[in-house]
Amino acid sequence: MVLSGGSSFHVHEQMVNPLLELGKVFMEFTDVDGATKAHAEMNAGWTFGGKPVAVFYPEDKFAQGDYDAS
Repeated sequence: MVLSGGSSFHVHEQMVNPLLELGKVFMEFTDVDGATKAHAEMNAGWTFGGKPVAVFYPEDKFAQGDYDAS
């Protein structure tokens, strides 16, 4: 996917608790500016009926497919 401004990213979704509709969405950006902008925008608003919490995730864990690290 490509965002306005040219940043591209890859998305991986993982359902944590289907009953509560709680899940994780991992977005891998091709540049730091796109990641920083998305981080700020996600933490500033509400979406899908709830408030998302955006955090930066260790690149090595993401590359290994380890989506459970804290």
